[in-house]
Amino acid sequence: MQGCKAMNVIIIVQQDVKIVKNEKDYYLSESDSELMRVIDGVLKDFELVIASESMECERISHIEQFLASEVKQLHERSNTLATEPKKHETEIMQLFCVKDHDDMRTKCINIRTRTNIKQII
Repeated sequence: MQGCKAMNVIIIVQQDVKIVKNEKDYYLSESDSELMRVIDGVLKDFELVIASESMECERISHIEQFLASEVKQLHERSNTLATEPKKHETEIMQLFCVKDHDDMRTKCINIRTRTNIKQII
């Protein structure tokens, strides 16, 4: 099953968020608290987007699994439908063989009766 491509982007964004948090703590002093609040807000927004994308990827994954299962069932049904005519053809051939046997037996009986031969069969 092919993974959700958005997951790679999510992982990269998560790594970038960690880098920004580390740099923020290193470069900004306590006097830059307003800027830190803005950065924290942006980071929280990114985290919400990441969570939303993760849920979307999970839904897509479930849909992919469902569709794969449906395709498998369709292939199995197709194979079943393909073998049914062959089974019927075999049954018909067997019936013809039985009919031919019965016809031959009837002919033998008729010949025996006409020629007055004792039972051979």
